[in-house]
Amino acid sequence: MAFDTRLGLYDDPIPPEALKFINEVQNFFALSHKLIFSAVHRIAGPYIDTPLFKKFLKCGDTIFDIGQGFVEKKMMELKEMAEKGNDSSDNSQVVSVLTYLLTKEDLTPEEVNGHAIDVVANGVETTSITALWWLYNLARFPQVQEKVYQEIQSVVGIDGEVTPHNLAKLHYLKASLKESLR
Repeated sequence: MAFDTRLGLYDDPIPPEALKFINEVQNFFALSHKLIFSAVHRIAGPYIDTPLFKKFLKCGDTIFDIGQGFVEKKMMELKEMAEKGNDSSDNSQVVSVLTYLLTKEDLTPEEVNGHAIDVVANGVETTSITALWWLYNLARFPQVQEKVYQEIQSVVGIDGEVTPHNLAKLHYLKASLKESLR
C-alpha cells in the first residue's frame, strides 16, 4: 500500500531487496530502542558518533535508498502513462496514495518516500508490539494460554491449516488478543 507495489515477501524466493528493506526496518527499531535507553545518548545527546549511532544512521540510509527506488519506479510509470495520454492526476478516478502524493506536487519525491517509509515502519512496529504483548499476557496467565491452546486444537487440529474459515471460529483467541490490546 505504501509504495503501491508488492514487496514480494510471500514470493519464493523472496526478492533480496524486499528482505533487506524489512530487515533494515527491524534493525532500525532495535537500534533506536538501544539508542533511546543508552546512558551515553541520554546524557550527551544523540549526535555523538558512536558505532551504535553510525549503524543506526546506516540502517536509515538503506531504508531511504530502497524506498526511493520504489518512488522513482512509480514516477517513471506515471511519466509513461502521461506520455501515452493516461492522466493519473484526474481526481475522478481512484488512485493509490503514492500516486496521489506524487501527482499532487505539494511534496518532493523524498518527502513522499519518507511518508511511505513511515507507513511501512509503523505497520511493522505496531504488529510486532501487539504480538509481543499478547504473548507476554498469555505467559502471565497460563490458564488463558491453555484455553487458547485447547481452542486452537479443537478448531484447527494438530496439523491443520489456519484458514479464514477456521480463524473466524477462534472466539476465545480473539477475545484474549483484544484484552491484551485493551
